Amino acid sequence: MALEPIRVLEFADADRADVQRRVVDAVQAAPERFLTDYAAQPGTFGGRYVCADAMKELLPEYAASKEARGRYNAPVHNAAAVLAAEQYRRVVADSSDPTRNLVLFVTGMPGAGKTSEIQYAALHEGNRLGDGVRAIFEGQLVDPQASIAKVEQALNAGCRVGVIAVLPRPEEALAHTFQRFEELGRGASAAVMTRIQEGTPDGLEALLRRFGDQISVAVHDVRDRANVHRLEGMDGVNIWRKELENGPVQERLEREFDRLNQLGRVSADCALQFKGQSPHGQLYAIGGPDVGGSLAHGDGRKATPESGRTSLLNAARGSSLAGLSDALKTGQSESDGKTKSNEIGHGLPKPPSPRRSR
Repeated sequence: MALEPIRVLEFADADRADVQRRVVDAVQAAPERFLTDYAAQPGTFGGRYVCADAMKELLPEYAASKEARGRYNAPVHNAAAVLAAEQYRRVVADSSDPTRNLVLFVTGMPGAGKTSEIQYAALHEGNRLGDGVRAIFEGQLVDPQASIAKVEQALNAGCRVGVIAVLPRPEEALAHTFQRFEELGRGASAAVMTRIQEGTPDGLEALLRRFGDQISVAVHDVRDRANVHRLEGMDGVNIWRKELENGPVQERLEREFDRLNQLGRVSADCALQFKGQSPHGQLYAIGGPDVGGSLAHGDGRKATPESGRTSLLNAARGSSLAGLSDALKTGQSESDGKTKSNEIGHGLPKPPSPRRSR
């Protein structure tokens, strides 16, 4: 099986470069093993929930500890993203159950609450995805070329397509990413958060311009957690752009970082990852075998993955965002002022006929 090419990055730290090499070599050598293991994890609903951050939990170098997640998040990301792209392609192409004809995209900046959307989607069906859901893809949609290609795959397979973009206050999202870093080890840099928050409205508009009413696009405005709104189509894009008028996202994040840091709520390693630097020190010996081999910590202790203690869905989460699920059930739509159902598939187009790519 041929995967997409994995883009290899340059790292100044020898251990991070070495981990990247091991992971890339292992994924390219035996991708089927990772994809089979991913689909077998309960938190992926048979592989129908697709997320690169969840895919990382199958990599021992990354999942060994929260410190490993923090230090090796970037080195393993591109390999995990390529595996996720292949998993998405497979699950969308699986037409064995014709009643499963909905592909749902969930996007937003780190800490926005994307995974809470997915947890709601699953839990309201008794801890399983709805029978009509073929796939849920969680990730950023700021690159129109890549996003359009993914949507094309779903439409060509005869599926309905829905996009949910979660709009938070950047300051609140930052607090959630800091909490996630301390609990699980995976944070997010200010640069990544800024790029996604500022780029999402253009990405959504590109999808609307390309596909029109063939897809459903909705923004879930969660800036006021007690009064969540859902806005359809360009109404959602415009309210997102209105939020960006409150000031550059990078500056807002840096001000909130300074505030939290002065309160003593930011650890030294958390501060490093926020600034785009590598947290923690070297964890592994250099030159070890590929993923799954006898990889050892720098002090000679074997890495013991802890990912089995939590579901992949929770490991990939941005934050628990308690109460968001209940709020979403009665979210107000600002386009007409009426309460709309947030059941999966509400308001989505009928399944299109399979067609060729244009």
